[in-house]
Amino acid sequence: MTDFFSNNQFGFRSGMNTENALLHFMTDVNDGLNEGKCISGLFLDITKAFDTVNHKMLLDKLHQCGVRGIAYKWFQSYLEDRKQCVRVNSVLSDSGIIKQGV
Repeated sequence: MTDFFSNNQFGFRSGMNTENALLHFMTDVNDGLNEGKCISGLFLDITKAFDTVNHKMLLDKLHQCGVRGIAYKWFQSYLEDRKQCVRVNSVLSDSGIIKQGV
């Protein structure tokens, strides 16, 4: 699983944290400046990113990454055919199929 993650990914990795990410970033910036390179950065706010994950795309990606058998079937059963409804006071809405969000 070590080769699965990029060396530039710090989330969801044992022993990695935001301090490691910041140190890595600052080292790259300092190295670039010392080499006379133009430095730029792109910072994205992906708040609520997990709310927008498309279930089919996630399952396809898991399959592409080699997830098979029981593990794949677990994700599939968790994500497919999920429904939700909303209750406001005593009124219950019709149920709707959820196709995104984890």
